[in-house]
Amino acid sequence: MAPAALAAACLLTVVAPPPSHAAGEAGAAAEPAATGPAVSATEPVSTPDAAEDLRALRAELARTRRAQAQAEARVAELEAILTQQDERRQSTAMEHTAQLNAAELRTREHKQRLLDAEARIRALEDQLAERDERIAALQEAAAAARETLRERLEAVRARLPAAEGGSLTAAQARRQAEADARYLKTLVEDALGIDNPRLWGDVRSAENALHRSQFLLARADNARTVYRVRPGDSLRQVSLLFYGTGERWTELFEANRHVLQAPEQLLPGLTLVVP
Repeated sequence: MAPAALAAACLLTVVAPPPSHAAGEAGAAAEPAATGPAVSATEPVSTPDAAEDLRALRAELARTRRAQAQAEARVAELEAILTQQDERRQSTAMEHTAQLNAAELRTREHKQRLLDAEARIRALEDQLAERDERIAALQEAAAAARETLRERLEAVRARLPAAEGGSLTAAQARRQAEADARYLKTLVEDALGIDNPRLWGDVRSAENALHRSQFLLARADNARTVYRVRPGDSLRQVSLLFYGTGERWTELFEANRHVLQAPEQLLPGLTLVVP
């Protein structure tokens, strides 16, 4: 119930006259009409009962006023309590709202941090995938490089005699030198009488290839060295150069039968093995 309505109810309660006095007054008013002549309404009543009733009414009025004052004080007290309760409710509501806003802000911050973390994780995963791809590419390149190095090593070993850690045998070196000598002879025969720098360049390349083959054969056979024939050379002159006598030319011929068909057929640019 509202404070104003409560105060009105209290006031109506305390100011209503008691039923006994109202009944007495009604009896007093009715009694003269029954037993005696009529009395004027403006004529004062001075009977002892009327005075007593007046005093009772005044006392009741005083009590009513005191009750009204108490009721008003209680109403004011209740209104103050209600005001305090409203203030407390508003303060609590504001506090709860602030807490809710703070919680929502923290939630948004947590969500943003989570999104940032997920983005960083995705970036790291992309970096890891890229790194794995680079590692795979490097591994493939390393494998290809190892294979290339192995092939080159095998090629080098094939060009080195067994005494030097290779796999080249004297027979293999001799066959290669024979093939190189045959190719050189063909080029020289084709180039005779022709002024073609490119063709003579091929001749020089073939001479160098034969020189390398004969050099490898000399190393595989533990020969002394090799010698490139010059214009006007003979086996006797080469024997004299290396042995101090021309009589050992047969040794030179036997050591180079794979590149010489006859002792007198010394082609300039031809490389001989000197045993």
